[in-house]
Amino acid sequence: MEKLRCHICTKKTTKHCGLCKASTCKVCCHDIGEDYFSFLAKVPEELSHGYYCNDCFVDKISNELDSYNDTLESAKGMDVYFKKKHSRETHYFKRAPKTIVVKDCRDYDEMILRMAFLAAQLKYDTIIDIETSSCKEYDGSYKTLLWSGTALPATRIVKSFNQ
Repeated sequence: MEKLRCHICTKKTTKHCGLCKASTCKVCCHDIGEDYFSFLAKVPEELSHGYYCNDCFVDKISNELDSYNDTLESAKGMDVYFKKKHSRETHYFKRAPKTIVVKDCRDYDEMILRMAFLAAQLKYDTIIDIETSSCKEYDGSYKTLLWSGTALPATRIVKSFNQ
C-alpha cells in the first residue's frame, strides 16, 4: 500500500486533517491536541480533532483558539472568595442568577480554575461562595481524591464617593 503524500509539501505522511481529511505531514499540520479545549463545558465537534491543515486552522480554528486562550488568561487572574472564609467580604458584588458546578476533578487547583473559566466565559470577573468537597476513589491498591465544587459568578460593584 502506498503512503499518502502531504498536499502542501508532498512528503510522505500518515496524518489527516480532522476537518477536511486532507493528507498533511507533521511539519505542515497544526497539532493542538485532542484535549486542548478541555475547559469548555461542551467541546464543539470541529475543535475535538488533534490535527488540522493550515487552511482549516486559519479559517475555522485560530479564532476559537485565541478566544479560548484569552478566556483562560482572564480566568487565571480572577478573584476567588470562599463561602466559609470570605462571606462578609462579598456583600457588594452583583451575583449571577445561576451557580457553576464542576464535578470529578483529579486536582483541587484545576477544579477552581475550571469554575473561574466558566465564569469568565459568562463575562464575570469574580467567583464567590465557593464550596468544595472531595470523595475517595479506590482503584485496586491506589487511592485518589475526586474534587467537586460549586461557585457563584459575580461582578465587583465599585461604589463612588460622589453618590
